[in-house]
Amino acid sequence: MSETTALMEQYYTLKAKHPGAILLFQIGDFYETFEEDARIVSSILGITLTSRNNGKAGDIPLAGFPVRALDTHLPKLLEAGYRVAICDQVEDPKKAKKVVRREVREVVSSGVYWGTEEVALYLAVFWAYASTEAVVLLADVTGSGRVLYYAGALSQVESILAAFQPVEGLVYPGQESLWGQLYSGSTRVEALPEPYFDKEGLKGAFEEVYGYALPPVLLQQPAPVQAVVAAFLQHLRSLRGGGWTHLSFPRPLPVGRGFFLDPDTLRNLEVLAPLHPEGKSLLDVLRATVTPMGLRLLRARLSFPLREVAEIEKRLDQVEVLYNHLEGKPEWERFLRQISDLERRVARLAAGKATPRDLAQLYWAVEACQGLAGSLPADYPPLSEEARSALREVHHRLEKYLLLTPHPPYIGEKPGEGQVIREGVDEKLDRARYLLQHAQEEIQRLEAEERARTGIPSLKIALNRQLGYVIQ
Repeated sequence: MSETTALMEQYYTLKAKHPGAILLFQIGDFYETFEEDARIVSSILGITLTSRNNGKAGDIPLAGFPVRALDTHLPKLLEAGYRVAICDQVEDPKKAKKVVRREVREVVSSGVYWGTEEVALYLAVFWAYASTEAVVLLADVTGSGRVLYYAGALSQVESILAAFQPVEGLVYPGQESLWGQLYSGSTRVEALPEPYFDKEGLKGAFEEVYGYALPPVLLQQPAPVQAVVAAFLQHLRSLRGGGWTHLSFPRPLPVGRGFFLDPDTLRNLEVLAPLHPEGKSLLDVLRATVTPMGLRLLRARLSFPLREVAEIEKRLDQVEVLYNHLEGKPEWERFLRQISDLERRVARLAAGKATPRDLAQLYWAVEACQGLAGSLPADYPPLSEEARSALREVHHRLEKYLLLTPHPPYIGEKPGEGQVIREGVDEKLDRARYLLQHAQEEIQRLEAEERARTGIPSLKIALNRQLGYVIQ
C-alpha cells in the first residue's frame, strides 16, 4: 500500500512525464508546486514556502499562487531559465468520484512563450554533425511563425546566432558546451533526446504539426537538415498537441543575399546595443517605428545587410515612393498605431489562446490595414493588387463572423466575456448562448415533457448542489 496520498500519487505520475520542467499543479483556484519545484518557485517568485501533508510519507515542501496570477509569475520562471508544465483540472471537482482528473495542457519555455514582447523570441535547434559542418534552425514560434535553417560551415553559425539572438537553444546531446562557445547571449540551453534527430520521424511529425502532407522538397534536403527539422517538430509535439498552423514552411536562410555581421562587429559598432549604459546603438538612433513588427523588421535588416546591388536598389525604390508622398505620413502613422502587433495576435489565434479582446483587436487591425492600403501610393511596390485583394477578403470574412460594428461597449479579456461571434456562425455556440439566457424556460419545458412522457404529474426537475439537476 502506498505511503503517499492519492493526490500526490497523481502528481508524481504527471511529474515523471515532465522531469525537466517545473510542474504547476492546479488544486482548486491555485497552482501548487511541491518538493524541489516548490523551493525553486519560492526563491524565484519570492513567495512563502510552506508544507503539505503527504500521508505516511510525511510533510513535503509546497509553494503556490492563484491561477489568475499565472501571467504575472510565468515570465519570471521562464526568464530564470526553466521550462514550465501547466497542469489543469479537467474534471468538475463536484463530479469527481475520487481524485479530480488532471492533465498537462502545455509545456512552456522561453522560446515558446505567448507574451507581448516587442523582440522576436527565436527558438534555435542546433546540430554539429561533423567537425566543421552544422545545421541550425531558427523559429519565431510565437510571433511571425517564420522557420529558417542554415546548413553549412560551423564557423558561420556564430554570426547567425549573434544576428538572431535566440532565447532558447535546443542542441544535439553532448553539444551544450559547443553551443556556449558559439553563442554567449542570455539563453536557455537544453539537449533534446537523440531519437528526436531521427529523420525517419520527419513525415509523421510534420503532418501532425502542420496539418498537411510533407512536401517532397524537404525530403530532397541533406539528411542533417531533415534530422534537425524533425527534432524541431518532435519538440513542438512534446509541448502541446496542436496550435502550430501559423508556422511557415521551413526554408533555407538566404545567406547569398547578404551577410551576417560577426559578434565583435555587432558589439564594437554598437549596431543593436550600446557599449555603455548611457550610450545609444544604431538601432536606437534609427528607431522611429510605431509597431512591434516594424521594430523587429528594422532589427533584422540591421543584423543582415544586403550585398546584392539589385536588392539594395529595390529596397531604395520602395523608400523613394514613400518619400515622394510624405504628405500622407500622418495618416500612415495613425493606421499603423491601430494595427499594433498583428503577428502575435495571429499566432495566439492559431494556438487557441485568443481572447475576445484579441479577436476584436485582430478585426480592428485588419480594418486599419485596409485603411493604410488605401492611403498608400498606388505604385508602392510591396502592396500588389493581389495583396490588396487578399486583405479585402480577410476583412470580409472577419466582418461576416464577428459582431464588432459598431464597437461593442465591453469586450472581455477571458473567453465568455463579451459577445464577439455573430449568431449563425456556430450552431453549438448559438445553443449554449440560448441556454445561458433561457435556462429556466428550458428546465420548465423539459419538466413538462417528462411529466407527459411518464404520466407522473408530481414529477419535478430540481437543482441538487452535489449532483446538479435531478428528476424527483
